[in-house]
Amino acid sequence: MTSQPASLPPIADDVVTCENLPLPVVYYPRRCGAFLAFAQDMKSTPVLCECARRPVQNLLRLRPALYLDGSDQSLARSYFPEIIAKRLASWSGSGRLPLIFVTGLCHRCNRVTPGLRYCDEAFADSFGQRFGWYVNQAYLRLGMLPQGRLSVSDDCPPDCRADLEAVHSVESAFQRECARLLEASYGADRSEVRGNGSARLPGSAGLEARRMVELRCQASQMRSNFKMKIQNMVRAEVGLYA
Repeated sequence: MTSQPASLPPIADDVVTCENLPLPVVYYPRRCGAFLAFAQDMKSTPVLCECARRPVQNLLRLRPALYLDGSDQSLARSYFPEIIAKRLASWSGSGRLPLIFVTGLCHRCNRVTPGLRYCDEAFADSFGQRFGWYVNQAYLRLGMLPQGRLSVSDDCPPDCRADLEAVHSVESAFQRECARLLEASYGADRSEVRGNGSARLPGSAGLEARRMVELRCQASQMRSNFKMKIQNMVRAEVGLYA
């Protein structure tokens, strides 16, 4: 008889659970967010783990709009559980940050697998599905937004900055090549336009198009390698799935 695979945990989307942690009540952010909050019980004030302090500070530097509009907490809710997002949405941005940080609360610090998943299998491997929040925090801790597009110069390590600059250089070359070929296409003489509206490009266009595809593949691979570098760092910190 063939055994059936165990069912996967549901994907977290602004929900509250009870887990085996120093503060057992866990507040998850919206799907694919970044920060979790913890409390002793449902009546206690939720707090964040101390290891999240620098990622939160960097996020606020990169995304000051998180607290600039008290009437709209949607941006904050994309990173934090709603109960934390409300605090940030009502904060003026000056004075003490309205969040509490306590050492040793999170899954990462306790080397415990989260009870829910960050995303489904179409978007990440098994580690990313279970620790995606902490991967996002790692980006922010290193001075980068989770998608790795922007760095904070004094927090982003030189090796990560160099990796990002290399990725951005190839992506920029790809975008320039796309723009050039599009201009060549739309700028073609009407006699060179086929009935379906596409243009007959000069004879070298085939080589140029291949170059464009090569640049795209190269940029994609470099970004994937960079993402894996950050993820492997979190793997080592968590001590699981190594």
